[in-house]
Amino acid sequence: MNRSPFHNALTLTFVGTVFVVTGLLGCRIRKSPWSIVACRWSDTVWWPEVWFGATALLVAAYFWKRAIRSLG
Repeated sequence: MNRSPFHNALTLTFVGTVFVVTGLLGCRIRKSPWSIVACRWSDTVWWPEVWFGATALLVAAYFWKRAIRSLG
């Protein structure tokens, strides 16, 4: 499937932001039988969530660059 760079950029920006914010708040995102995602709260920052979100945001920056270049 050939998606627009804007679609990729928006999706990765959303996912990265969700993971960074929830990780910094101490929420570990996990799958739950009762809902799509559930949160396991902690008193500390969940660094793997933050690093995953930061990586997604870096990849999103690449797609934003491609998307902006595709306009010209």
